Amino acid sequence: MNIGITGNSGAGKSSFINAIRGLDNDDEKAAKVGVTETTLEPKCYDHPTNSKIKYWDLPGIGTPKYPDLETYCRKVQLERYSAFLVFTIDRFTENDQKLAKKIQSTDRSFFFIRAKLIKMFSLRSVSGHSMKMPCYRKSDATLWKIW
Repeated sequence: MNIGITGNSGAGKSSFINAIRGLDNDDEKAAKVGVTETTLEPKCYDHPTNSKIKYWDLPGIGTPKYPDLETYCRKVQLERYSAFLVFTIDRFTENDQKLAKKIQSTDRSFFFIRAKLIKMFSLRSVSGHSMKMPCYRKSDATLWKIW
């Protein structure tokens, strides 16, 4: 099974691949991570315990090399992958929506992953159990209710 790890640049796709493989970002066999566009071509990483599962670290959409959906789909060859994890941060973007619709049109499964939540919330323990929600956006209240 080939799982495409996709989404906007900087959403934590490569860090996720490293984490699921039990690697630190600076390990020799880790997917490269950086503060600028780092993944320039699709790269395959094996699942740590199941050789039938492959994670594909895909470049971020909406970058100079992959500026629009048409270019992105052509270069990463969406049809190569069995399913997708679509990473996003902060809020879902137009690119996320277009990419999800395109994946849907290929009859492949996808899941949205909202990454970097720790940056969205200032988590403070009160009596060791409850968390205090900071003044963020009203739209985050829905996520807070689910949490």
